[in-house]
This record gives sequence, C-alpha cells and structure tokens, in this order.
Amino acid sequence: MEEIAPQEPEYADLARSAQPLELRRLLRAGMGRAVLAVRSAYSPALRDVICAACINDLRYDCQVEEARSSYLFEILQETGEPDFYRRAILSALSETGGWDVPANNHAPGERSRKAACNEAQRLDLAVAFARQGDGESRRAIAETFYRNVAHGDDTGASQLVDLDGINGLLAAVDCLPGQSFDDDFFRFQFWVWTLEQRDGKAPAQDAMDRASTACPALRRLLDEKSREDAEWALRQKQTTDRSEREAWGLTTATVRERLRDRRIAQFTARRWSLIATDEEMATAARDLLDQDSESVFPYLVMFHKRPFPLHPAKLIQYARSPDEQVAWAAIRALCPLAHEDVRTLALDLLQDPSWCGEAARLLGKNYHPGDERLVEELFRRLSLDGYDIVLHDACWSLRDLVKALPTGDWAGSLLLMYEYGPCSNCRNTAVEHLAKRDAVPAWMITECLHDADESTREWAAGIAGEGVGGKPGI
Repeated sequence: MEEIAPQEPEYADLARSAQPLELRRLLRAGMGRAVLAVRSAYSPALRDVICAACINDLRYDCQVEEARSSYLFEILQETGEPDFYRRAILSALSETGGWDVPANNHAPGERSRKAACNEAQRLDLAVAFARQGDGESRRAIAETFYRNVAHGDDTGASQLVDLDGINGLLAAVDCLPGQSFDDDFFRFQFWVWTLEQRDGKAPAQDAMDRASTACPALRRLLDEKSREDAEWALRQKQTTDRSEREAWGLTTATVRERLRDRRIAQFTARRWSLIATDEEMATAARDLLDQDSESVFPYLVMFHKRPFPLHPAKLIQYARSPDEQVAWAAIRALCPLAHEDVRTLALDLLQDPSWCGEAARLLGKNYHPGDERLVEELFRRLSLDGYDIVLHDACWSLRDLVKALPTGDWAGSLLLMYEYGPCSNCRNTAVEHLAKRDAVPAWMITECLHDADESTREWAAGIAGEGVGGKPGI
C-alpha cells in the first residue's frame, strides 16, 4: 500500500500548486499547516476555498470543537486581502440565515443546526473585523441579531456581548421573548459566561449589578442566578457529606425500576456502575442475560467501565446485533474483558467497514505483540477511504489503546491520527501522546502554533525553542 505517513510538509508547494482540495482538507480539520501554506504562497486561486471555510462551519462536531473564528481570521490576515473576505462574509450575513429553507430534519418555523452554526461563525468573524473599527461589520452583527429575534432565536446575542460588553448584554436581555422564564434564563446564563470571558468574573458581576438598578428584567435574572448558584453549592455539599448511593437513592431494586425508564436509563446505568459492589454487578450481569434486544441497552452500558463477570458469549452475540445502538454498547462492554473470543471478535470486526474503528479498542485487554501494525494499517486504510465517522471512532479507540498500553509502539498510528483525524480534538490527543514519547517532529510544533485548537496552540507556544516535551492541555 502507498506510504502516507506524513513527512515534513512543503508549505510553499501546497499553495503554489493551487491544490484547493488539499487546502480545504486542512481548513476542515483546523490544521495550522493551512495558515503556513497561505502565508508561504497565497494566490487568488485559493479564494473560493478560503471563502467557503469562512462562510460555512466545517468543524466535524460544532458542539464539541472550539469555534474557528480566531484561526480563520489569522488566515485572512495572511492572504494580504482580508477586505475581500470581509465583504464576502458580510454578504453571507445579509442572507436569510436559513430561515427560508423548507423544514426537513427540523421543525417548521425553525432552521437547521448547520445553518445556525454557519451564521454564528460569520458573526464571530464580523466581531473580529468590528474590533478593528469596521462600522459595517458592527451594523451587520446588530441587524443579524434583530432578524433572528423576530424568529425567537438568539443567535447574535453572544457576539453583541462579546463586542459591547454590558451594553450588548442589556440589548440581548431587552429582546428576550418572555414566553418562558426558564428558556430566557438558559440563554442568559450563556451571555453571562461570555461577559465573564470578556471582562473577568468580578468586573462582569459588578457591571451587571450596576446595570440591574435600571433594568428589572436583568435584576430578576440575576436573582435567579444567585438562587441557582446557592442550590448547586448545597447539592454539592450534600453529595459530599453523604454517600452517592444515599444521595441518588440507588439500590438493586431502584436501579431495575429506573432502567425501564428510557429517559433516565443510561444515566442510571452509568451512575450505578461507579458505586455498585462486585456482588451487585454480578446480579446486574445475570439480569442482563434475561433482557431482550429492546431492553438490554442500559444493561450493556453498565459494563462499559466494569468487567462483565460472566462468560462473554451473550455480549459477543449483541456485538453483532443489527441494532447499531445495541451493537455499539456491546462492543464497549467487551472492552474491559481479556478473553480469546473477544480477540477473535476484534480481528473479525477490524475488517468490517462499519465497525473497524470501534473494534480496535477491543485489543486493549487482548493485546498480542505486533498489534500496533494492525492498528496502523487500519489508519492507513481509513485515511484513504475518507469516511470520517469510522475514522473518528478509530482515533478514540487509539486514544484508549495508548492509555492501556503506554509502552506500545504507537508512533506511526499517532502520526496518522494527527494528519487525518477529522477533528481538532483527535489532533490534540495525537500530539499529547507523541509528546509523551518525545516523538513530536519540529515541523509539527511549528504547525501547532497556528492550530485551530487553543490548548494545542498554547502547548506549542510553551515549548517552542525549548525542545520537545510536555503535553497539550486537554
């Protein structure tokens, strides 16, 4: 198979050859190499690719990965023509924001999560331009916010707070729909966090207290926040003062009852697995054998961190279930087990296009010398296939394998995880474990200085010029 482990990249060649597909890959992953490539030899041939990355949120998981605006704004400065992109971003903001798209996977009157993420990124970039004194960007942020308010959506509020501090917060509070105090308070908490990130916790609180004297709506929200903070502190103290078993009211009987409630079954299973005795887990294992495919899922979850004490034949049967949720839970339940039948399943599933990423973690307790090559070959295959979901599963399997087998020769797989992992968290984890092995090449440190992930940038800045060591702060 063709060798694809990353060598020292040729930044100038990447940009000069105008390879938009490759640059798009780098931008989609948030790799610092994209910054260096644009800096090295930017050309107008890359405009469409960079515009698309600014207007569309390309993150693998926008709920988990950090926002990309700082990373993208750095790239725009490197182009030498940031105003070209500013105009494109503001033009995209002037569109409807996805409100006119017919409902498909979202309710009528709502818009897709993707449309909201795209607009939030455009707003974040507009904030960066507004901070440089651009009045047009400032107006676009306000106009977008008020357009969304008309749809009962608060996208743009956090950007107003980020840009204007307490004045932005007051504007956002003034536009709360008021139909549900709980909903309003939920939104308010995020705006407070934004203000605290901007100004510091104590200055933010002082500013809100002063402003609330003339704003009853703000005062009511602040009073609710104080009440919830006090209740949370009390709950934490009660949980500390009493055993978790008493605090959550968990016994074998109550757990059985709660596992029948789909709303709390998974939470109950995870909580019980943390505090149950070995005898109680043995009882749960026998209960599992009595379940069918409709009810077994939370029981499988219960054994994700605790070894299943009976023969794994039933779990292996569920690992081949046509129900993907059940199969996933069963594979995870098999991970703590050292058993030759589990290893056989792992080797079989490593050839399954759908489950090969998850299957790799089964080798953690069933390792044979040379398994590192099996995992590296898996990464080579998935890197060429370009199937992000399975590749992402493989990345997190590798994370668990490296923790379980820290002396293994994982450097080849970690390099491939850095290069082809679909999200910035995958890349951050790869760098962390390469650093523990003193195996981070100099070119990777240079790239990490410009990575989309803040902790990766901070790690690289901390060791640049001081030799390789330490780890990213994830």
